[in-house]
Formats: sequence, structure tokens, C-alpha cells
Amino acid sequence: MDLRHSNLALTSGTFVDLFAGCGGLTLGLLNAGWKGHFGIEVQEDAFATYSANFIDGPRYSLEWPSWLAKRPWDIKKLLTEHEEDLRRLRGKIDLVCGGPPCQGFSFSGQRNSRDPRNQMFRRYVDLVNIVQPKLLLLENVPGFKVAHGSSARVDNKSGKRSYAEKLRVLLEPTYVFDDCLIRASRFGVPQVRDRYFAIGVRRDLAFEQGEEWAAKLIEGVRDEFLEAKGLRQKPISAKRAIGDLEIKSRPLVRYRPDATCGTRAVFLEAKYSSPRQLNSFLKLMRADLNGQPPSSRRLPRHKEDIRERFQLILNTCCRGKTLDTETRERLGLRKLRIVPLDENEPARTVTTLPDDLLHYSEPRILTVRECARLQSFPDWFEFHGKYTTGGHRRKIECPRYTQVGNAVPPLVAEAWGFALGGLLESLG
Repeated sequence: MDLRHSNLALTSGTFVDLFAGCGGLTLGLLNAGWKGHFGIEVQEDAFATYSANFIDGPRYSLEWPSWLAKRPWDIKKLLTEHEEDLRRLRGKIDLVCGGPPCQGFSFSGQRNSRDPRNQMFRRYVDLVNIVQPKLLLLENVPGFKVAHGSSARVDNKSGKRSYAEKLRVLLEPTYVFDDCLIRASRFGVPQVRDRYFAIGVRRDLAFEQGEEWAAKLIEGVRDEFLEAKGLRQKPISAKRAIGDLEIKSRPLVRYRPDATCGTRAVFLEAKYSSPRQLNSFLKLMRADLNGQPPSSRRLPRHKEDIRERFQLILNTCCRGKTLDTETRERLGLRKLRIVPLDENEPARTVTTLPDDLLHYSEPRILTVRECARLQSFPDWFEFHGKYTTGGHRRKIECPRYTQVGNAVPPLVAEAWGFALGGLLESLG
């Protein structure tokens, strides 16, 4: 990224990433100059991806303290077994960031108020109270800001409070707190993805804030960030993001699985050839690869009747919008959320379920790499683990599609990295 004509500056701050997943937030912060100390993730496959890119990776290597085993960690065990080690990090960590599990808050799911994972944000607060960083960054779905059984942040009739409000109450004695909703497509991500972000600044630091200062902080770097990235102010369309991954007339070859993908079944992938001319977004995604094909391009194995149904959807349904009830009934579809992509617009939200989105010109769901592109993961980033899972295993496994769908888009994380880096420097 060219910063020569920009007021953006790389920071020297240090961070710890909790509920790190495959590492979208970590990647963005590292790209903005932050130094990563370690990341905590409990799911084995997600940590395998995190480790391959940030512990044993070719581009980044986190500092990683000697007292912390390089393996998946349950944050509750981390707090129990390493409280004193964490306490010794006081004064050494500038930022604690993370995205606690969102399944119980999401409007896309069942929004279960009794999901025990809803309480994991409290473990984030526990670690913050031990380490006492200068800054906080927490990400979640918009439903984090809405009380269960209500449409408000605080329901005055029932007394129910959103988890965002509970977070504020826990943090405000020690931190100046604010939050906002961010749309990823405004920061170069080819996807309409709205997410909640909470920011905290430790109260003993000289910090003057006004109204809605969190939103103003991130919006304050937006124009220069997009310019430095070579991206237009106009949102990036799905075709500009994944058009080079279309099958078209390319030969199909046998997909060669890596040791972590968990199946010996035969799958295909389209032979890849890098375009001679790259648009601004693909220049970011393909940087330094010298034409090398990206991984995780395994194509789904749809039955003929499924392909015919998908083709009918592409031929007859409105692009970029969820199929309505009448259309689903007409097509005999039980699934509630199916969106055929509009090639001229950013994609709808990439979720953990691969069959939520249909390709804009081919009767199939997207590959993992196409989903990763729509999340702004560069092509050098490697994903590990199974591709999919199902049934009760969804609660205990984190395959590649899930890893991508759960992630913070790295471009959004990088923009926050510059915004928080500037804030850190101003605090002295």
C-alpha cells in the first residue's frame, strides 16, 4: 500500500486477538503495522488456519510468549491457567481485540437468548480487566446491539438490555466506551456486510471525545484508506472481485486435497490462469503471487436436478435479493435464505452456510476462495481443515466455509488498524 501521499501512518502498537477464528482481524491489524502478541481460538480447524498464516506463515509471525502453548485455547482455561502470565502483560499490550461468538445474536439464525455462547463476551471483559490495555476493539453482528425479544437497545417495558448495553456497563468504569455499525462495502470489501464495533479508551489517558466518536474515528480514515489501497469510492462489484475465478470454458481438473481437508472423495476445480490485466481489487488480492493459482478452489458436486434448479433461479429471479416466500414455494425450496448474486453489485453477506449465495452466472454455490475474496482475504492466505460439516457437528466444528463466514473482513480490520493506530499515537 502506498502511504507516501497519505496522512495514514503505520503504528508500532501491540495487540492480542481473542476469539480470533481464522484471523481476519489479525491480518488487517498486521497490515496496518500493529505487532501481534498472540491469538486465542478454541476451534481446531480455525486455529490450524490461524497457525499456518501467523505462526508458521511465510509473511507474518506473531511474537507469541514462551509460556503459552501454540495450540487451540478455550479462553476460560487461558484465564484460569495463565492469569499471572496475563497480568505481567500490563503496560506491554496496547490493544485487546476480538469477536465473541455471534450465533445467539444473529438475525440470520435462531437468535437464541439461552445460547451459552452469548456469555463469552464476559470472558473478553475478564481478560481486559487483567491486562488493562490502552484500547479495546470488539466486533459482532448488529443483533448484539438489540435486546432479545425487542427491537431496542434497552427495552424499558421488559427491562431487557442488549449485550452491547451489558458490555458498556461492564467497561465504562474503566474505559471511555462507544460503538457503531459499519458497512464493509464502504471500505473496499465487495460485500454488503453490516457489523457492530465497540471501541474503548482507558480512562486514565488524555482523551477528548464528542458525540458518536467511534463512527467518526473510522470514517475519518476512510477516504485516504481507499485512495492508498487504489480502490474507488464506488463499491466493488461481485464480478470485479471473483470474475477471474469463473469456470467459463476453462478445463476442469481433479482437485488435489491437502492433508487437512478430511475427505478422499473426488472433486474438481477449474484450471486457473491469472488475467493479464488486473482491476484495482484483484491487484490487492493477487499481489506478489506471480500468477500462482489460489488454493481452496474446490468446486461443489451438485446433482443435475440441483443445477437445473439453480439455473432456473438465475434465469427467473431478482438478483441480489433473498428469494421471497412465493418464489421458494414455487420452486419447492425449503431453505429460507437463498440469494442469487448480482454481478454488478457487491455480494450480500457471506455467511457460514455455503448454500446461502448462488454464483451470478453459473448454477452453483461459491467456492471457499470466492467467499474469501468477497471477504477481502488475499489469495496467498491459506485455509485449513474440512470444507463443510452438518447436523450437530456445526456446534463443534469450524470448516473452511464457516471460518470465512465468521471472519472480520481484513480490509475493514485494516481500516480500524489505521484509525486506532492514529488514536494510539495521539494518546502519547
